[in-house]
Amino acid sequence: MEPSAERPQDEKASHETEALILKGIARLQPPGQGRALVSIRQLRRSMAVPKAAFDRIVLSLALKGKVALHHHDFPSSLSPEERDELVRDEQGTYYVGIVPKSIES
Repeated sequence: MEPSAERPQDEKASHETEALILKGIARLQPPGQGRALVSIRQLRRSMAVPKAAFDRIVLSLALKGKVALHHHDFPSSLSPEERDELVRDEQGTYYVGIVPKSIES
């Protein structure tokens, strides 16, 4: 198989996972509070998405401006297992919460 033939499937899977994560955020928010903070741990636990894919898509959503991420102030106070449940970026920042950004202009 050519790599170019696989790329559209990867993009489709990423778009589907992106939509799944955004729906998961909406589902976990209190009714009527569309901009409430959602726990990354709770969101991850509510989905059947592999860790690497989940983390990559969450960071991608933030880069695209679709969500805002809230970092943990003192991640070294957490156990390795607790840190592993959070999303970590390339700079080593651990994110504990996620909020959808409004689409209003």
